[in-house]
Amino acid sequence: MPTKKRMHPGRQHFTFLFFFLLFHWVAVLQAQDIDQAFLFARQQFASANYLQASAGFQRVLFFDNGTYRGEAFHYLGDCFFEIHEYENASRYYDLAFFSEKNDSLKTELIFRKTSSLLLSKRFNDGIAELLNIEDDAPGFFQKKRNFYLGIAYFGLNETEKAEECFLKCIGSN
Repeated sequence: MPTKKRMHPGRQHFTFLFFFLLFHWVAVLQAQDIDQAFLFARQQFASANYLQASAGFQRVLFFDNGTYRGEAFHYLGDCFFEIHEYENASRYYDLAFFSEKNDSLKTELIFRKTSSLLLSKRFNDGIAELLNIEDDAPGFFQKKRNFYLGIAYFGLNETEKAEECFLKCIGSN
């Protein structure tokens, strides 16, 4: 049975150092690549190149360690909304919602998801989303919620409920 050769201790140290530096270099390059990919995707979004932007944001999500996750989900929802892929938009708005910490932004994401659902004629799902908005949310959100509920009920041919919601939007004045 052949004996296994042991590596010289100095060579062992050099090999470890080489792989450590290689790993560190790759990690730094990857971080720069993620930053550049995110910047490129945002530029494409700002230029209304939504397909290119969505590909860029998906690349960011694939390689990201969590730095851009919430923002990328939000942008992807907007990209898919703009190209009328409302099912995908709804899914990414949902992911953005669970990544977001700010309550006002979470509420706005509910409205964006609801818009996608209503445009997909998924009126009951839209109503379910709107019921996640707290009753003690600021007045603007309540009016917007009632407006969206009115649209959803109208889409379900429940005109009395729709009218009731629309009247809550305009108030008693």
